Amino acid sequence: DVTLTVDGQEVKREENVALGVRPTRLDGIPLLALDEVLAGVKPGDTRTTDCQIGDDYERADLRGKAGQFTFNVHEVKRLVPEPLESFLQAWGYENEQAAREDVRAELASERNQLVERAKKAQVEGYLLKNTTLDLPEHFSARQTDRAVMRRVIELQRRGVPIPDIEARIDELRTSARAEVANELKLGFILEKVAEQLDVHVNDEEVNTEIARIAQLYNRRFDRVRDDLQARGLLTQLVDQIRDNKCVAILLEQAQFVAATADKDEEPAKPKKKSTRKKKDSAAE
Repeated sequence: DVTLTVDGQEVKREENVALGVRPTRLDGIPLLALDEVLAGVKPGDTRTTDCQIGDDYERADLRGKAGQFTFNVHEVKRLVPEPLESFLQAWGYENEQAAREDVRAELASERNQLVERAKKAQVEGYLLKNTTLDLPEHFSARQTDRAVMRRVIELQRRGVPIPDIEARIDELRTSARAEVANELKLGFILEKVAEQLDVHVNDEEVNTEIARIAQLYNRRFDRVRDDLQARGLLTQLVDQIRDNKCVAILLEQAQFVAATADKDEEPAKPKKKSTRKKKDSAAE
């Protein structure tokens, strides 16, 4: 059970919370030393830790105040590695070698996706750095929510489990407030890029992406589409497809420089022409 008190008064109480023994955020309040607070804890123990309530807390009267979290521990669970034989049987592998080959293929696919996301991030960083665009100094909660939803749909497109995404909402909201200016600026920039490059998103592209998400979560297409629509994520999905198409066009015109593991080494000179493998359908 988790209780938050401020000035000796109970502000919020939640029962039977599953809490990882690691730095985290509760209700958007950072608890970066929670792993130290809960170190060696046993069922029946009570631990407390001080906290600082941020300027964006849901209750305006508590913003900026010092508070205290109290944890009443009912149960402690630990991760235990699954025996190899039962793992192979559960996942349908004939032997350990088959499992290793499958995992190696998945890691290679993940590596390729990371490379594509790194390229995309470099293009976005360049656009932000080299585009002059004035934005209001303060941003509304609605704009912050939009940035959060953008991150949610991005995680869904990667196949991150829904409970994991929901567990990170507070963390996403906190980071979104800090980055909402760049999110808004980049959105305006890519919208203009789409106009200049005449980039559009059709229903077939949207349905293809929804089908891919449905496959990742092993759900029906219509259920996923209805869920995205109900949560206001369908528009975000269309925007991300459009933005990715814009970035892909810009990358086709880009010169690539080979990265080196040693940061002190001089980067390789860009070649006049570059070859790039077509992105896998699972890559973003």
